[in-house]
Amino acid sequence: MSRAENPAYDGEAGVALPTALLAMMVLLMLGTLFVAYANPQQQATATSVNREVGLMVAESAAELAVAAIADPEQTDQPFVAPDSAPTDRDAARDWAIDHALDRVTSGCGSFQSTAGGDGVAIVDEEAGSIYGVAFVPDCETRSSVRVMRLAFDSRPLVPLSGDVGILTGGDIYFDHSNARIQGGGIHSNGDIIGTPGDVNGPYSASGSCSDSDCTSGAARKAIPNYRARDFWDQRNEQAVNPNNDPFYELCHDGTVRVSEASAEAPCVDATSSIVPSPGSGWEFSTSGGTRTWTWTSNAGPPSGQYYAYRSNIVNEMNNGNGNSSRISLFAEATTEDLTSSPGAGSTAGSITFTSNPKFFASWPGVGVVADVDVMIERNLRADGQLTLVFAREQFRIDFNGVYERILFIACDASIFSYDEDDTVCEPDATGQDRDSGGSPISTTRITQNARFDASSSGEAIVPNLSITGVGTWEAF
Repeated sequence: MSRAENPAYDGEAGVALPTALLAMMVLLMLGTLFVAYANPQQQATATSVNREVGLMVAESAAELAVAAIADPEQTDQPFVAPDSAPTDRDAARDWAIDHALDRVTSGCGSFQSTAGGDGVAIVDEEAGSIYGVAFVPDCETRSSVRVMRLAFDSRPLVPLSGDVGILTGGDIYFDHSNARIQGGGIHSNGDIIGTPGDVNGPYSASGSCSDSDCTSGAARKAIPNYRARDFWDQRNEQAVNPNNDPFYELCHDGTVRVSEASAEAPCVDATSSIVPSPGSGWEFSTSGGTRTWTWTSNAGPPSGQYYAYRSNIVNEMNNGNGNSSRISLFAEATTEDLTSSPGAGSTAGSITFTSNPKFFASWPGVGVVADVDVMIERNLRADGQLTLVFAREQFRIDFNGVYERILFIACDASIFSYDEDDTVCEPDATGQDRDSGGSPISTTRITQNARFDASSSGEAIVPNLSITGVGTWEAF
């Protein structure tokens, strides 16, 4: 049908053009609104990204401070504020930012630079807090500032010097007169009973000495108030595991586990996972009611840190003339373990070496930590740096070996007397050796003509376990 034959076409032609123009105007207005809305949205997105990146940078700065505090060899320690932060949250944030701004120098040299921004840690020792402050994109521009706060409990560091090869909190017995202390000396906070043949270094006792060459009545030496759990608490810190060795829990139920970082205790089902045994040499037994993990191979266990929870360790490795293993051994006992029968005190917490092991410490400077006793039945050698062998109660050495680069320490304090507020082991009021009652040995004793050759140069590399508890992150 033609236009002439249908008059309605004339009306539609008159409406189409205004409609099209109106639609174009609406679209133009909407486009303008979209553009106007998109710009603040982009700005808001950028601000949100900066805030999240800032949190990561601030957290990284605080974590680096924690690692530095835990490592006494770390020379680049975090900045410690001369005053304490206010208790008010907003005022504390301003306090941290002000201290961070004071550290802005040319080139931001005092800041930890990351891909997301620059961060710096501010330590409030009095309150036990570490503030991580982040400037995004960098400490000079500072278009965004974020603050993270981390609480921690602090204990002073007890330094361990290489000038003493044997240090005991109670009495020490020398059953043979030819035991020689070649590198480093010997000190007892109790009595030295017996006469070693040669001591090349400090030779003293706070009590009495059997040998006239020994200085009696000497000042007591500080002995760290360690227990195995102190080391478990810091198992995830990079400073104590620079080689990224696995940390295995050898559990009292015969399983081997690894714990999540959030775990509050070892071997808990909800926060740990059962894993295959590390190496074919580990065997678990409960003979006579005593829980024991035994390494049965001549070769050392695979590199790692091994934590026997509520169990003993017996290490039968016999590689003294071969290649070294990189291992550290820990044995934890609880008061329940040390009061249960049979054999109260022998069911957990002790470490025994039965053959001729040679090892590097996986945990820097820490080879052995036992909540109860350490027994050396053959020669024990530590490659590398001076290495700590620590017994919370006593140690005994029963072989004519050469004990190289070993720092032997006996706290002579039962796990019953452990107090987290004590930095050093305190003597019993009676002056007697303390143990759990029924533990494998009751006195620190060297029964053979052994030679002790601890290095006398430098200090033992023993981590500062001053961070005894770490709280949750708090963002400002």
